[in-house]
Amino acid sequence: MDRSKAPPLQSLSLPSRPLTSHAIAWSCDAELAIATIEGIHIFLPEYPRSSGDGEKPPSERYATSPQFPLFMHTSGSLRPDPAINAQLCLFAGVHELPPPLPPPGAADAAGGFPGVGSGKITGAGASLGQIIRVEWSPSGLGSNLRPVLTALTGHGAITCLGEYIDLRKPEASTKQVRSFKNWRILWGLGAQLPLPILDATRCAELGEDVQIMSERITAFSWAKEILPGRALLAYETDDKDVVIMAVQFYSRNRAPDEKGWDIREIARFDSSGPHVTVDELDPDFVVSGSAFSLRWSPWVTQEGKKVAVLSYITNNHVGFRRVVIEDAWKQGETPSVKVDQHDMKGICLSLSADAFLDWENISYNDNGVISMRGIVASPFILHPFQIPVTGSLIAAIPRHMTSLCSTTYPTQDVPTNPITGLVIHHADPSSPSPVPHYSLVRQSCTATNQDWFQTTLPEDETPMPQWAEDIGQQTVRRISRARALRGKDIDSDDSEDDDLDLEQDIGIEKLESEGPGGAGALTEGDVQMQEPDSGSSERQVHPRRFRLWGLAASPGDGCTAAVVSKYNTQHPNRRDRAEVVFGWYVPPEGDGDDDTAAVAAATYNKPMPARATTEARVWEWLYGRGPEVPGTTHATDILTLASSMSTLRHQFRDVLPRIHCVFCDTRVWENGAEAICDKGHSFATCASSGMPIMAPGISRVCAVCGLRCLQTAELAKLAREHLGHDVPLDLSAEICGGCGGKFIV
Repeated sequence: MDRSKAPPLQSLSLPSRPLTSHAIAWSCDAELAIATIEGIHIFLPEYPRSSGDGEKPPSERYATSPQFPLFMHTSGSLRPDPAINAQLCLFAGVHELPPPLPPPGAADAAGGFPGVGSGKITGAGASLGQIIRVEWSPSGLGSNLRPVLTALTGHGAITCLGEYIDLRKPEASTKQVRSFKNWRILWGLGAQLPLPILDATRCAELGEDVQIMSERITAFSWAKEILPGRALLAYETDDKDVVIMAVQFYSRNRAPDEKGWDIREIARFDSSGPHVTVDELDPDFVVSGSAFSLRWSPWVTQEGKKVAVLSYITNNHVGFRRVVIEDAWKQGETPSVKVDQHDMKGICLSLSADAFLDWENISYNDNGVISMRGIVASPFILHPFQIPVTGSLIAAIPRHMTSLCSTTYPTQDVPTNPITGLVIHHADPSSPSPVPHYSLVRQSCTATNQDWFQTTLPEDETPMPQWAEDIGQQTVRRISRARALRGKDIDSDDSEDDDLDLEQDIGIEKLESEGPGGAGALTEGDVQMQEPDSGSSERQVHPRRFRLWGLAASPGDGCTAAVVSKYNTQHPNRRDRAEVVFGWYVPPEGDGDDDTAAVAAATYNKPMPARATTEARVWEWLYGRGPEVPGTTHATDILTLASSMSTLRHQFRDVLPRIHCVFCDTRVWENGAEAICDKGHSFATCASSGMPIMAPGISRVCAVCGLRCLQTAELAKLAREHLGHDVPLDLSAEICGGCGGKFIV
């Protein structure tokens, strides 16, 4: 496929603005989620399929229709109804759930939610259920190994959304394109939601098989990918407890078409930090923590164990707690996880509300000691750090006042523009930089405030993103005040008419007469004087201001997306809208010389993360700096490629001679991309196993390359009939055997 045929990456319009910063999240499959006041906006990407030998070229619509053609808008308030966890409890064998919450306004419970937590307001149930934060899980926690989307609401609950597909229904396998028809609320945690008790001993002690979660969750974070269908989720409560949950998505009783979630608590520790709590009425009291105060580092392997660090932010302190998975995590079993008794390291810093942290994507080995780097945002000032992940545990920091470590007040001048989005770019292990390379956005972007976008990437290698350049030009642009007051065409470059009607003159005189406190009052940076060619003095203003709500990078760090809301400096804002704007890499044009083209290709291609999905690699090839993906981005004999890659084909290599045609009962033999019987009946072949697909409703379509593969249940049936009951299926049965992409259903 020609890269020029890729759908254009145009900005996305949102009907409302976000409620908080860090409002955008990009999944490992390049799916976008943006949290706004009115709800969650989810966008699914489209992957143009390459044309093989003898096939028609890709549709020309790919060159005109924009990227992200599929989108969904959820409700702005997610209610923590116990029925959310009905499927979760049923999978655990629990059939009776607590009664559902009464509807809002019911007489027996005001608002229908009794409230949770230790807060005076939230404990009474007065908190709204608006979306505060969204984050995608690692790959494999949803149907077809896709990630799921988790959202934190003001109720203090985590709600998980995603696809849930019942493969036992035959109509599920007939779909050719992705849609949101199968999206559901999958499960939830906290805020009076029921959670099945999976420990038989504890279940016997309590005399119940379900516990009601009375915790109010204030922050959460997913650990990086461990194994398909297995992940760790950490959340923090308003009582300053950090809880680590083991989340699994798998099939029980060897029934591939019946899957469910298994969620259980495996660790808990105190996250109040070493600083003595100050009374809220104390003059030195500062609100601390936020919904973004938890963050997992990448996993490293040492002596056969997986090690990661969970960072948390509390009152003027950043704590780092080491988490170790000691043994192999078998599906369906509780992982053997060890959490240190206290922080392996702590950093005392002067932090304000909404401080956050992010990690670099690689680790460093220095004489056998593995260390990791990251950046803490105060959120006004950046503080790079590097900590050893392995090694012996040092003594814990004793309790003390912030005056002892000089963190009560900042030790340097603090900017007034907070950071609302930070991306730590992927590091090059061959040439590490002294500190991690990053890009950030600050909240306010005006003509007199030009530090709203900062990056440490080399300019010669990575130019400024298109969205940043466009916003910068609109911010510093000046037009006449009369034209700006009209509010029309202020973003166009057309010259202004010299003649203004009487109504406009009256409006200008009224605004000027109202003085600095009037409705049309301007700041010093918004109004400047300019001498036009005619010799008359005319007021010039900057008509646009912007607010930035978050910044995210694509899975391979090849392009960026920012959430922006635009405002008129001369009139009150009445349309609270926002936009998602993109910046992508444009390869340099070659001069046709083969050597120059080879050098340009080597410069263009950047290494992808080791666990990058096919969807992520295709996205990076289209809009980032990723290499081509065999079988998807250029014409390739995919089945030939699959036969050399799929282990399922080796498992089923002796089964094909035993298969007979469903029409004439004659022998079936392979003929290129098809399977043909002795009488000429032809069948498509499964890209994963090479088996013929001889019935409708038993195969699935890859969302990337378009090939069909037999369902896992059908492969298990063939394995039982021809290979024996105890032959396990390889994991590749869950992904496309041609390109490794995920299925539509």
